Amino acid sequence: MIRLFQLNIKTSKMTVAEVARLRENPTFGKFGYSHNLFYSALRIKLRANIKPEAEAIGLREQSLTGYKAAPPPSLLTGRVGVGEFALLACGFIPVLRRTTMEKIFAITILICLMIIASVAYGKTIYVDDDNTSGPWDGTPEHPYQYIQNGINAAVDGDIVQVADGIYTDKGPETNTYLHTDGKAITITSENGPENCIIDCKNANPDRKKAFSLRNTGEDYDTVISGFTMTGGSKANGGAISCQGASPTITNNKIINNSATTQAGGAIICIDFASPTITDNFIAGNSAAGSGGAIACTNGSNPTIENNTITGNSAAVHGGAITCDHSSPEIINNIITDNKAIGNGGAILCFYNYAMVIINNVIIDAGTPAIIANNIITENSAEGYGGAIVSDHANPTITNNIIAGNSALSNGGAIVCSYYAGADSTITYNTITDNSAVDYGGGLVCYQGVSPTVLNTIFWSNTAVEGSAIYLSSATINIDYSDVQGGEAGIGGSGTINWGENNIDLEPRLDMNYHLTDYSPCIGAGTNTPVTDKDIDGETRPSPNGPNPDIGADENPNRDTPLPRGDVSGNGSVTAYDASLVLRHVVGLINLAEAPFPNGAADVGADVTGNKVISALDAALILQYTVGLITKFPAENGTGAPTLNAQSPLPPFEKGGKEGIEFEKGGKGGIELLSDAISTLEKISLDREQAEVVKQLKYFLVGNIPPIHTILLQNYPNPFNPETWLPYNLAQDARVTIRIYNAKGQLIRALHLGKKQAGRYITREKAAYWDGRDNLGQRVASGVYFYTLQTENYTETRRMVILK
Repeated sequence: MIRLFQLNIKTSKMTVAEVARLRENPTFGKFGYSHNLFYSALRIKLRANIKPEAEAIGLREQSLTGYKAAPPPSLLTGRVGVGEFALLACGFIPVLRRTTMEKIFAITILICLMIIASVAYGKTIYVDDDNTSGPWDGTPEHPYQYIQNGINAAVDGDIVQVADGIYTDKGPETNTYLHTDGKAITITSENGPENCIIDCKNANPDRKKAFSLRNTGEDYDTVISGFTMTGGSKANGGAISCQGASPTITNNKIINNSATTQAGGAIICIDFASPTITDNFIAGNSAAGSGGAIACTNGSNPTIENNTITGNSAAVHGGAITCDHSSPEIINNIITDNKAIGNGGAILCFYNYAMVIINNVIIDAGTPAIIANNIITENSAEGYGGAIVSDHANPTITNNIIAGNSALSNGGAIVCSYYAGADSTITYNTITDNSAVDYGGGLVCYQGVSPTVLNTIFWSNTAVEGSAIYLSSATINIDYSDVQGGEAGIGGSGTINWGENNIDLEPRLDMNYHLTDYSPCIGAGTNTPVTDKDIDGETRPSPNGPNPDIGADENPNRDTPLPRGDVSGNGSVTAYDASLVLRHVVGLINLAEAPFPNGAADVGADVTGNKVISALDAALILQYTVGLITKFPAENGTGAPTLNAQSPLPPFEKGGKEGIEFEKGGKGGIELLSDAISTLEKISLDREQAEVVKQLKYFLVGNIPPIHTILLQNYPNPFNPETWLPYNLAQDARVTIRIYNAKGQLIRALHLGKKQAGRYITREKAAYWDGRDNLGQRVASGVYFYTLQTENYTETRRMVILK
């Protein structure tokens, strides 16, 4: 690591008039007077020495952080106040008073030499709670006993490495209520969060929190990584509080903390704090107010990315995250099984629309919250909005899977409410299997809001009215979406701007809510707005084509049946296709040798539907091309089985017994129903004629669904440390297995998702439990109970852990 350093450049004092001109300059007026500029991992803090008279007119030294790359272009060439900028290889150096070229050159050379001489590697400071007797100097041989001692000894660029162990409160300035005082340092564990625990459970009430960063200017280069933080209990921010501070919080387990009276069970971001919160496991936290896991308030715009946020709760709103007058980016998270007693089982966005924050000479135009690329499932609200509530806000909600959420009031998935002009953008989402007791299983829009919905699936959501969408004096603009029930699936009262490109077709989702190969949503979306990646990071459109898919997932296989009459496979019906049919009839070519293009198995030549390719087919194709007819006697569509052309049927010979077995669940697009009798007719899948032989009975030889849903005994039992939980499903269902201890306390929830009817008995298919609770901790020996729950079935069995 290259050590970051501070370089102060003092200039002669400026007059009040000069200060006034400097303040009015558009460049300095926007970005302040103190700049943290970064180039090649160097940080140069440049400050102007301003006369006391300047304070009287409101001009004071500002500290502006956040340049993660080069400064804004206006700083490269613009003249600033009474000075100018000189571009150096190592950074940007302001010369605040004009001088001779010789002096500028001399100062430039001197500063460069100082920078080169100042580049150094930060040292590592060691902490180990086992060193109780000293000496303590932070070396590997004599590590500090307390984490705060290591932090106090560090300077910018240093690493504070904490040894394995459980670190508890031993008094002020020890292991809890840690503070960094604005230092750009990394505080990390030696071997990850499983082995290094900051336990605040028994800490003094004044210090019952892991980290408290308050108005000391921490930026993204202050890093907190590799700890389990648990037992925190403060008014807000149970584990970490960031007040006017923006550190990087990464690779931690933040579990079982609480905000006792306010917000942020795990983390609170307040007063323009914008930390980077990434790759953490945040579970089992609670808030007496809002934001069971994370609360963002008062102009805080954190980046919340790649976290697992599960099992958190809020007594008011936002079971996982609340955003109040803030605009976070919430990206690539798994947000599941959170609960709000009020509204927003997963996320509540409140008053976060395009804020303008003015503070003296610093003007920061905020942007709407971004909720993107998340899997938001199994969250619940006792009020409204099982997954997301946007209240007086206009977030961008894109590329999310929002499934299995519920609300005891309205809006099983999303609620947009109460702000005239709140133009939320909802694009590329898969919103399915959500439920509301009252209105709007998928989406509810209230009083004055006017969201735009594009490329989004609303399917299998349930509510008393408006299973897909419900409007209450609101306006919705919706196009290129798959809405169950079509326009009639939108209930309530409001204005519906229904686009002509919407569809009402079963989206054919798999168990992970991705599009199967024969989904009608494939290629049915619009590339405006442009989103070049789907929820899995795959390119849109995929493969390259004019239009992306509808929903969060982009299916890479575009196998679309060709139109009837398109013999050449070029996507259109022309006279050339008729000529190909005639050449086949007279024997000049053999269409049976032509591959099925574009993955299609429907035969374009047989437009009569009589299973024979003849001159009549050519005549009908010609009539179609000149407009004498508008459709053929036989048209492609639903109802006929589609076989993969690259898996040819075997020949049937007289006297022999032939059988074809299809395995359900393959990619052939064959749906097996019940036993039946069918007549073997002339077929043309090979584009040749065939003879009628005999009646054929077909039947299922495997994968027969069980008659009853049943939970079976786990195996092995007793066990240590892992076991398998087998079960049978009589019909497709969403399956959850919950595990309780002998006291009836829930210790683990296994959300298995939507499962097809079948037998889940073998180790490859049965549910698996590793003997850990929801927080990842091993449970003790004893008797436990496991419950299988579907929409229509619940059963409980007993098992034993014996260590």
